[in-house]
Amino acid sequence: PCARCLPVGMRWHPFAVLLLAPSAGARQLDVRCQRDVVADTAAMLGAVRSSVKGDVILFVGTCMVNETVPLLEGRGYIGEDRASSRIVQASGANLRALAASEAWLKGTPGPGTATRIAHLTFDSNSQANTNTHTLVLRAWLLNVYDLDILNSAEDGVRITAFSADERSANQLGQSQVNNYFARLRIEGAGNIGFHVVDQMADLGITDSHLLDSRVLKTGGSA
Repeated sequence: PCARCLPVGMRWHPFAVLLLAPSAGARQLDVRCQRDVVADTAAMLGAVRSSVKGDVILFVGTCMVNETVPLLEGRGYIGEDRASSRIVQASGANLRALAASEAWLKGTPGPGTATRIAHLTFDSNSQANTNTHTLVLRAWLLNVYDLDILNSAEDGVRITAFSADERSANQLGQSQVNNYFARLRIEGAGNIGFHVVDQMADLGITDSHLLDSRVLKTGGSA
């Protein structure tokens, strides 16, 4: 691991295990994929847009998508397991992100909060796409664990203080803290595997943990 690639307050820990349960009373919205780009993208977007805080969105099968999966705050995005629940970027989609926090997509004044992402594979299909970060996060109180993050043309996981339109955290305000990442396998990123992008002097991305994870075969550093 590249310890110097992480900001002060974020650290590698090789042994910790993170176990989290869904919120009591949460609805489960199933996305049952068919390896069909049009149908799978519509099913994914329909489930996300109809969800409310506290809901869990369950992905079943291999989902081929040509739009970014919007990660709305207060939701859970989960699969049955990494092998059977996969979100794959369709060839030629060339998305900026395969999945991304709502706060990054919309450039809201502060970061989002309390999103859980678990038991999934995200595959950006870099052989048939360019310029894609697989998972872009701008939030705090994240719980992200038990994921395969594969074949990113750019970064595997990108935690950023910027919005999609490149406004900085100094303009957007608020820090990102208390995030937990565990049991990630990040492989085949064209740039950096786990990349923290932060230019705030005082209220940056800090007080988070990266636990029991592997980064391999990147074009840049871990």
